[in-house]
Amino acid sequence: MAQFFESMFLSEFAAHTHPGEIARIVRASRVNNAAAGLTGVMMFDGSLFCQIIEGPEKTARDMIARIARDPRHTAFQPLHHGPVSPSRRFDAWHVGILAPSGPSPLLEFRSLRGLEAIEHLVAVFNDSEKFGIHVI
Repeated sequence: MAQFFESMFLSEFAAHTHPGEIARIVRASRVNNAAAGLTGVMMFDGSLFCQIIEGPEKTARDMIARIARDPRHTAFQPLHHGPVSPSRRFDAWHVGILAPSGPSPLLEFRSLRGLEAIEHLVAVFNDSEKFGIHVI
């Protein structure tokens, strides 16, 4: 069985960027990630992004590096990179979008790293109703 890796980051939506870019990011990500064999979810609260990308290590690392250079993201913070165990967490999602409508749980990610950050994102995803999050 192939070894998959997960990479997770937190970033801010660049203030100069038009809000319509979010839809373009999502559309492009779904196409590009499917072609590259990547899965994962992204949460966006209007100013902060938190995303986990899963797939082959080089592909996941290359994608994170491209996102880190994207001028639509600022204050890029890697939160985790490591093997997925035992399997992908979001294998049905090329880019699942979590959109909070209430208080954002994203600020908490500023102090989380490693598996603690992953576990928090999984908990938020699994308890999306509690957080007022719409899974798209």
